[in-house]
Amino acid sequence: MKTISKSGIFIPHMKYLYSEKYHIRTYEIDSLKRLTIPSMIKLMHETAMQNVINLNLSVWDLEPYKIAWVLIKKRMKIIRQPTLGEKIRIETYPAGFQKFFTHRDFLIFDAKNNLIVEASTTWLLINTETRQMTRIPERILKLEMPAPEDCLARADKQIPKPNTAAIVEKEFDVQFHQLDFNSHLNNVYFIQWMLETLGQAFLEKHTLQNLDVTYKLEANYQDILIAKHYQEEGNTFLHRLIRKKDGKEIAAALSKWK
Repeated sequence: MKTISKSGIFIPHMKYLYSEKYHIRTYEIDSLKRLTIPSMIKLMHETAMQNVINLNLSVWDLEPYKIAWVLIKKRMKIIRQPTLGEKIRIETYPAGFQKFFTHRDFLIFDAKNNLIVEASTTWLLINTETRQMTRIPERILKLEMPAPEDCLARADKQIPKPNTAAIVEKEFDVQFHQLDFNSHLNNVYFIQWMLETLGQAFLEKHTLQNLDVTYKLEANYQDILIAKHYQEEGNTFLHRLIRKKDGKEIAAALSKWK
C-alpha cells in the first residue's frame, strides 16, 4: 500500500477520489453493536454511486448508450468493524482499466483517521440489450487513471472448488424490495445470504477478516437461491449461491474469520 497523507488520502488518486462521512446507526448494527457486513457494503456502494454520478458515469448517464456496469469481483480486508455511534469516512476512487474491465478501490477510516477496512472491486461493462460484455468507450478510457502499483491488490483471486459436502444449505427467494435499480437482486444480498448459513452462534462469536467474492450471474424477481457453505481449514469457509431452477452457480465466496 502506498503512503497515506495525514488527511488519509492517497496522493495519486486526488483527481477522482470521492469521500463521504457516515454515522453508524442502530439499524446498521448486529447484537454486538458492530456495523454488519451487509450494511458496510451498502455504505461503500452508496459512496461509489455518488462518485460515478459526479463523474457523469452512473447507470443513468450510460443508459442512452445501452451499457451498464456489473460488479463481478470483490476483495475485502477488515481490520475491525466500527460500532454504534462511530463516525467513519469512506473514500473511493476508480482504480484503472483492463480490456473489458474497470477497477474501483475503497478505504474506510475511523474518527481518528485509522484505516479499518480496505476493498478492491472489479466491474464489467455490458450491453443492456444483449447482456453481453462490451468494450469500454473511448471517452471513458481517456480518463486519467492511477498506475496499478498505486492501487490496492486487484480482486482477481480465484475461488477454489469445494472438495467436501456442504455443511449447511438454506433457501432464499428474491423479493421486490431486494431488487436494485437494474431490477436484479442487489449484490449485497448475495453476500448476506452466503454468510447467513454460518448461523447466529458462529457470527456472534467471530469477526470477518477477509472476504473474496465472485459474481457470476444475475438473479431476478422470485428466483429461489440456495446458499451453501463448506468448511476449510480452521475458520475458513467456501460459499456457493445456486439458482434452484437450473442448478447454475451465480456467486462464490471465500471467507476467513477470527
